Amino acid sequence: MLQKAASYTPRLYSPSVTIFQLDPYLEQKLSRLPEDRVRELLIRSGHHRLLALSGDVDGGLPSKSWTSGPPGAHLIEPDIKRYIDEEIHNSFRLQQDIVRDSVKSELDDIVQDSIRSELPGLVDHFREEIADEHKMKVCELSEVVQDSAAEAKKALKELATELTVSLRASYDDLRDSRHGKQGTHPRCRSV
Repeated sequence: MLQKAASYTPRLYSPSVTIFQLDPYLEQKLSRLPEDRVRELLIRSGHHRLLALSGDVDGGLPSKSWTSGPPGAHLIEPDIKRYIDEEIHNSFRLQQDIVRDSVKSELDDIVQDSIRSELPGLVDHFREEIADEHKMKVCELSEVVQDSAAEAKKALKELATELTVSLRASYDDLRDSRHGKQGTHPRCRSV
């Protein structure tokens, strides 16, 4: 069919004539073809620029290279595909940011509410723990002080006993030595 269409090509377009003249045979053949096949025919024949002039929905988009495929399959140009992918990615990123901020805000609220509700109980709990620890330390310190005081009292008693014994011995020695010299000194006599 392309060979027949190519044989009629000289009659389709003439540089001096600006109006398209279509051969009735070619017009009949083209009208029976699906749009995809006509598009494929224009692309293969090197007239893909005519696709942009057609005024259909895709007419405003720049046409690069169309690839033929199975009938009914519409291929997306790489630029359009890239644009769609970027838009989807940007939309996804925006939605992701919105969801992340929303979740973060909700979690912050939950944490703040939890802190507000649990803080008084925690403070009381820690106060009780500190008070209990303080009481234990005071009791331990009191026991240490009592033990130290008992040891010091015992040591002082022993020292006092030793001192008393030593003083008594000194007194006895002094008295014995005075009895031997009795009457020599006026003070010694009175003792």
